[in-house]
This record gives sequence, C-alpha cells and structure tokens, in this order.
Amino acid sequence: MRNKLVVTFEGDHVRVISDGGKDHFFQERLWNEVAAVCEQHRCYRVLGLAHTTVPPEVIDGYDTARMMRRRQG
Repeated sequence: MRNKLVVTFEGDHVRVISDGGKDHFFQERLWNEVAAVCEQHRCYRVLGLAHTTVPPEVIDGYDTARMMRRRQG
C-alpha cells in the first residue's frame, strides 16, 4: 500500500492526514510539505491525524528535529 499524505490549510490550522508506513523518507516528505504549507499561510498550528500499522523507530523522532533545522538554514 502506498503511503497517503494530505496537507491542507484549514483557515486557522494546517491539517495533516497520513496513512501507511512511516519510514524515514516518508517522514522527511511529510515535514517538508507541512513546513511549506505553514510558511505559505504563516500558520504554525498543526493538527496531525495518522494511522500506521508499524510504529516509527524512536531514533526517527531525533531525525525530525534535524530535518526541520536543515530546512530553516
């Protein structure tokens, strides 16, 4: 099954819907899209709705912070 990712601006927040496995590459794509929509609308309230059958590795949480720092600078 292909991973589903939908990122939309809802007027007062950004809604993220994701389904499927959450490997490192998917998480990088997800956070890049979330950051782009947040910047475009100058809205940094994010509501994430996710479904996965395989929990992400703990180390992926540390990689998320690195991905966001790299995007900023």
